[in-house]
Amino acid sequence: MTSFPKTLTDALTSNTKFYYTGRPCKRGHIANRYTHGGSCVECVEHRSKNRTKEQRNQIVAGRRLRRSRMTSERYNDLIAKQEGKCAICGNTPKTRGLHADHCHKTGKPGLLLCARCNVALSYIEHPLRPFWEKYLQEYR
Repeated sequence: MTSFPKTLTDALTSNTKFYYTGRPCKRGHIANRYTHGGSCVECVEHRSKNRTKEQRNQIVAGRRLRRSRMTSERYNDLIAKQEGKCAICGNTPKTRGLHADHCHKTGKPGLLLCARCNVALSYIEHPLRPFWEKYLQEYR
């Protein structure tokens, strides 16, 4: 077993994700604690396993709003408008949902993309793209 620092201060100075006090948390778990927030790892796992579908959806909606400034209403409208398909390739994602695209410069929300198109789009907009194109023309 990996040994972790025994205090939060030691964990912060050694830049580790966990620390281990050896003392039980308020629910009686003797387990590692997260450096960020000090929560018991077992308590966090228990909370996340016991979330309802509605709570998980609220967490995802909040994350989407923070990352791409897209509300749940707009997301659901786009799902209906795009018929659950990617705006670029037209495929329906099998495992992951559609990603809310947004402009990284302005923050303006875009359409919904599958994971593959979302990643590909990030490379198209990459500042090194001209160098990649030059390389491909010369060596392929």
